[in-house]
Amino acid sequence: EASGVAPAVNQVEWHLGYHDETLHEAMRSRGVVLEAWGSLGGPTAFNPGVALDDPRLQGIAQRYFASAPQLALRWSVQK
Repeated sequence: EASGVAPAVNQVEWHLGYHDETLHEAMRSRGVVLEAWGSLGGPTAFNPGVALDDPRLQGIAQRYFASAPQLALRWSVQK
């Protein structure tokens, strides 16, 4: 039964390998905060994810003197 009260937070899958910008914008426009699960991009039943040992990710991480997990989390926070 609908309460008429919008949620303050919605927890959704959100990482480098899978993110829905349309959903994020819709939530933002309604004042709903996105809470990410799967922030490191591990595989799920519906998504293969992104490997933290991916050469592209490793190269970017090296350029910024960070680890691949640090880079993935930073991306998620900045979005």
